Amino acid sequence: MQNMDGNDNDKVFLCRKCKKQATVMSRSEYSCDGCFVRSTENKIRRQFELLRPNLEHRRSRKALLAVSGGISSMAMLETAYYLSRYRKDNYRPMFDELLVVHLQSGSLQDEEGRAKTKVIIQKAIESYYTQCEFQVIQEDDLLKNAYCIDANGKLSHDDSSNCNSFNLEAIPSLASRQDLLYRVREQVLISIAEKEGCDTIVFGDCGTTIAARVLELVAEGRGFAIPWCTSVYSKLPDFPVSLLRPLREVLSSELKSYMKIKELDYIPTVVEERPATISGVAENYFKNLNDPFPSLVNTVVRMSSKLNVPEANKTCSLCKLPMQENAGAWLQKTTVQHPSEGQEDAVANPDICYACSVSLKNMKQPLRIPAVNKEE
Repeated sequence: MQNMDGNDNDKVFLCRKCKKQATVMSRSEYSCDGCFVRSTENKIRRQFELLRPNLEHRRSRKALLAVSGGISSMAMLETAYYLSRYRKDNYRPMFDELLVVHLQSGSLQDEEGRAKTKVIIQKAIESYYTQCEFQVIQEDDLLKNAYCIDANGKLSHDDSSNCNSFNLEAIPSLASRQDLLYRVREQVLISIAEKEGCDTIVFGDCGTTIAARVLELVAEGRGFAIPWCTSVYSKLPDFPVSLLRPLREVLSSELKSYMKIKELDYIPTVVEERPATISGVAENYFKNLNDPFPSLVNTVVRMSSKLNVPEANKTCSLCKLPMQENAGAWLQKTTVQHPSEGQEDAVANPDICYACSVSLKNMKQPLRIPAVNKEE
């Protein structure tokens, strides 16, 4: 993916569709600004349309937009607003109401970074998306009602009131910290959606992010949950809220050009880079492949969409994702050599999935997490 600066040996490239001078090259095709923006938005809108058959009256009554301030979520906000009832010229709206939710975490950003992110999102809503309701959820608010979880996956109420942040340092592994934080934040969003009467949550995961997540889930032992974590449409067994990822056909490099052409602001880096983690390595790998081999990223994304949703009778008590029952027998079947003592200990708690058990292993102290309860 690259922008045409007009200095490439003075050669003029023409847009493949309208034959005007090209300004962007994506997936070996040249486009002008207008055709590129329309093509990108059409890809996203087609994914939105896949949700209609799963909704009552083929439209969402109220959707929660999970906006971090990054490039993907801000692009998602732009397209979701275009498809909402807020646009008077929209004769077939996808959403009746939109609720923009931004979770702020002191575990990921310092105070200055959190303030900057909030200002950018708020400024965008006041300028372009004026009818959207906007909520900022602070980490200390989430932890007013918290659980403590030990290394064996046992939950207990936390009655202490002197701590208002995730004690992620209790987990030695950086990759495990990131994994558990991602699962907890997803549960929090589902809980907020139920509380606010939303029937849909829209995530801004682009194709590059989803391709990296497929590898990440497999490496973490969450391969069973890939259909729920990467599909354009999914619904967890214990929750009625639909999860939508409409940007899965768009690459991160394409979103950069899209946001630049539309002159929309975003935070270049929302969370600290962790190249040493599985997620960081996988995402950097696919980002480097965006330009030379974009079809490889699409292949991984489409491969994940072909995985059938397995029949799940049990969910993990920590991450709430569907889990494979009898993890001990599964471990014996899938391990070439005899499982180590540590691996066997990891599946000792039948209510915790294998991946969460591995993440909790070797914890220094009980971990505080928000108490997320299903709305009745």
